[in-house]
Amino acid sequence: MIVDQLFQTLLSLEAEINEHRGHQEALAAAVGARSPAATLRASQRIYALRTEIGALGASLHAQVTAVDSVWMGEAVHSYGELGLRAVTIIVCAQLAELQRALSRDPLTTLRTPCMYNPTFSSVERFDGYVRSELACGNGMWLRERCEVATPTDGAVTALPSLSLTNYRRAIRAAQAAVRAIGDRLDAARFLCGGVAQLHRPDVQAPCQRMAMAFQVVLDAEPDPDRDRAGQPALMLARRVAAHQLC
Repeated sequence: MIVDQLFQTLLSLEAEINEHRGHQEALAAAVGARSPAATLRASQRIYALRTEIGALGASLHAQVTAVDSVWMGEAVHSYGELGLRAVTIIVCAQLAELQRALSRDPLTTLRTPCMYNPTFSSVERFDGYVRSELACGNGMWLRERCEVATPTDGAVTALPSLSLTNYRRAIRAAQAAVRAIGDRLDAARFLCGGVAQLHRPDVQAPCQRMAMAFQVVLDAEPDPDRDRAGQPALMLARRVAAHQLC
């Protein structure tokens, strides 16, 4: 139940972040077209979405750290990191669920032949592969994670720009690595074979959740290479929302 709620929060947050990006692009286009009405609509929706994203992010943070804070710590330094930690929790929970489901029936191998292939001839081999790849992916950003000094008065020390840049690059590399787990052909065949087990919902459900989880990316942090062209328009959003731009 806890993992199901976490998964739903993660999917909702991903949808809100993607919508936010779409309105950012609409805002850049509206400013470029010198359309005050369209600019105002887009900027207002952006700021409304930021409130919604903040609430969902706080909820997901609480759910994630309640599970993994012993290993990863209480602090979360970006939405990208939050998404990776959530995906790791979800996938590991589904692997355990799949192991339990397949161990309950000694004839499972005969009933689910389309799940297995030369690379993943058993659920144990698939489990080991996924956990190893998750560890490697998370290791990328853990090595670069910025440690924010928080004095007793609550002030937060600014992060060095170089450390922050390296951390963001590591997050993006980790996101690509985790996504590649599910994109690997023999892993995809294993999961598709599990999803096809209509007579075994206890096998079908965890495979379906894993296939979905591997594709989730919380991409809310700025990417200079992608966003540079849109930044001038985004800087005008607050003024537009306040009706200061004619």
